[in-house]
Amino acid sequence: MEVQPQRHVRPPRTRANRPEVIRSRGRIRISRLLGISRDTVRLWVRRYEEGGHVLTRPRPGRPRVTTPAADQQIQRAAERAPLSTAVRITRETGVQCHPITTRRRIRETGRQCFIPARKETLTEAHREARTSSTVVHTADDYEEDWDAITIE
Repeated sequence: MEVQPQRHVRPPRTRANRPEVIRSRGRIRISRLLGISRDTVRLWVRRYEEGGHVLTRPRPGRPRVTTPAADQQIQRAAERAPLSTAVRITRETGVQCHPITTRRRIRETGRQCFIPARKETLTEAHREARTSSTVVHTADDYEEDWDAITIE
């Protein structure tokens, strides 16, 4: 292993290397090699001595609504239809979660989910106004305007 240039950059597979690193080197050297604090190394060593492993312990908090299999299903659906919305992907996959959860799972992979534009529904009054404006402004009205324009 080579010394990391920045303190917060960790080499890949740090968790997998923990027991090997702890057994073979001193705490200060481990700290420098992995770019982590000595307190973290001390914690790892204590966990290793107590239980023979240095795995991260479960953290408190609400568990995820979706399973890893459901997450993969959502991600595959997002890859197949990149312009799809979270609501549509949730419906198509059949995963029992809110569309916001689906949107979060898609964002976790670095993709984005599209949100449809909110549009006002047309009422009969809108339709009549559109129709009457087309009747009032016929093609003949615009002929006069085009004649006034000179193109050089």
